[in-house]
Amino acid sequence: MMPAPIRTPAWIIVAMLATALIGSPGLVHGAKTGPAQVVILGGSITAHPANFGKFLSFGCRNLKVHNLGKARLKASHLLRRLDSHVLQDEALMASLKEQRPWLLYLGGLNGIYRPERTRKNIAATFAKAHGAGFRIMALTLTPWGAATDRRWRAYEGLHKMRSTELVNDFLRGRDRTGWPKERRPDLTVETFDSVLRQRRAALRPRAPLAKAFAKGRYGKRRSARKYIRAARRVPRNFMRMRYRGRYHFHPNWRGQRVMAGLVCDLAPAEWACDCKKIRRAWSKDRVIRGPR
Repeated sequence: MMPAPIRTPAWIIVAMLATALIGSPGLVHGAKTGPAQVVILGGSITAHPANFGKFLSFGCRNLKVHNLGKARLKASHLLRRLDSHVLQDEALMASLKEQRPWLLYLGGLNGIYRPERTRKNIAATFAKAHGAGFRIMALTLTPWGAATDRRWRAYEGLHKMRSTELVNDFLRGRDRTGWPKERRPDLTVETFDSVLRQRRAALRPRAPLAKAFAKGRYGKRRSARKYIRAARRVPRNFMRMRYRGRYHFHPNWRGQRVMAGLVCDLAPAEWACDCKKIRRAWSKDRVIRGPR
């Protein structure tokens, strides 16, 4: 006679499941009982009084935004900030556990002089966030630069252009470095090559650049035409004056509204966003208001 099968009591099964869940890293997502949630991580652009996160909160009726942006932070700082202000914040993580939250990331400009290191730090941030259960929406670096800024005069702007392109191409998935999927964003919002940029700015005069090329540190290089052509196009990487804030690398509230609209175009349906409402909103006294 075959022995009767041993039946595990239901309470033991429940206890085993609870132990497994408590011991697992990152977020444990149950039934969705509240609004979709977004954590914003970035530098000074995300800390603007009328930042794009506020426009999203205004126009997305099923979205809660936790903005942890702070000025003057490099990508390396943001990597540490993900730990200290998100993953180690028990109250915040507890509020996110019922959802699979999104991380909105906009950073890297403060460390643009070292684009390779910046990319590595951003990739490490994405890997850690993915490991904790976040989905990631990354915004490319916005247009920046000005003719009045000595860092962009003559040929000096070429390095900034190239560095910005390297970081943005990583965010777009266009580079050839072979970063694995967990170190890349799930979605990328194109803010650089958008209405924010002065795409049709007048080219710089050729003659002064050619003269400077011959006398400067580029003079020994053979590709004179290539460098002169690129230097003439430098102003087309600047932000349009209409969207520029106090500094040429900071969008004003109109620029922030544009960014929110671009995010809205890619937003998941669960956010319940009204993109028209966002694009018609305006800011006064740090409060986002509806159409006039």
